[in-house]
Amino acid sequence: MTAGYPKIYSPYSFTVVIPVFMLYALALPGPLMLLLASLPNALLFLLSTRSTAHENFKISRLFTGISVLLVLLSLIFLFVSYDYGIQYQGLKHTLFMYLFNGIYIVSLIAAYIANNRKPSLNNSLVFRILFFCWLGWCAFPWLGELI
Repeated sequence: MTAGYPKIYSPYSFTVVIPVFMLYALALPGPLMLLLASLPNALLFLLSTRSTAHENFKISRLFTGISVLLVLLSLIFLFVSYDYGIQYQGLKHTLFMYLFNGIYIVSLIAAYIANNRKPSLNNSLVFRILFFCWLGWCAFPWLGELI
């Protein structure tokens, strides 16, 4: 959210915007508020890596289910938000959000398949890093009226 409003490099993912809205009432300085708003995503990433400490590199069914659910919800969100995106953010911005999400989703699928074929620390972490980067950066991007 460094741009001050949704831009291609700062698409205002709802996973960051919602915590900002919740923290806004505390009247915290801007940089502190943005740092705190990004912490839930980082903490969830760390929590998701707990199994790797026990050398269990296979991605769990629960994490797989959550990932699939969020990808499907994101695709539905993008489909439903297309007109708003064009109207409020413009065609270029909206298409870039679709492109970024498509690249991340294809990369997530490839990383998941690679980890299923050969579970390893690297494969497992690549999937988790891609997932939480996608979630924090461009999953569910702001495609409506400016805040």
